[in-house]
Amino acid sequence: MQNKIIKIPLILVAALFLYILIANQSGCPELDQLTQPSNPYSSTPSTQNTPTEQMETTRPTINLTSPSQGSFYNAKTYVTVSASAWDASGIQKVVFEANGNPGVWSNSDSYTDYNEPYVWNFYTDGHGGSPQAPMSLRATAYDNYGNSRSTGWVYIYIGPNR
Repeated sequence: MQNKIIKIPLILVAALFLYILIANQSGCPELDQLTQPSNPYSSTPSTQNTPTEQMETTRPTINLTSPSQGSFYNAKTYVTVSASAWDASGIQKVVFEANGNPGVWSNSDSYTDYNEPYVWNFYTDGHGGSPQAPMSLRATAYDNYGNSRSTGWVYIYIGPNR
């Protein structure tokens, strides 16, 4: 009777040993977590209790720093359009837009700047007329997660050369 009692636990131990051996060779992650102690100094990221990555949704800040509202420019000259933009994730690009007055002339234009300082030297050739033609300008900043924010429209006037 005593031999049978000893044989059953030995058989169970042997079976458990074989299971661990086979599972280790097949790469069983559940077994790895049970048989290998965790190392807090390991460079291998842990898969336990890892929160899902959250998408960053904060929009960047942007200001159109020039030109100022209501400025007058002659036709066939450069207008320096500049903006300042900031976001914690970084700014991917700033897109400048210029929209003409469809009643006087119809010309839309845009420029994308990927580096600071964010500046567009917009040439007014072909814009403007008599009387002064309004033009609307704005800038849109895009952060590294694709979030964006636009400035309000700034209206300037393009007139004939004086």
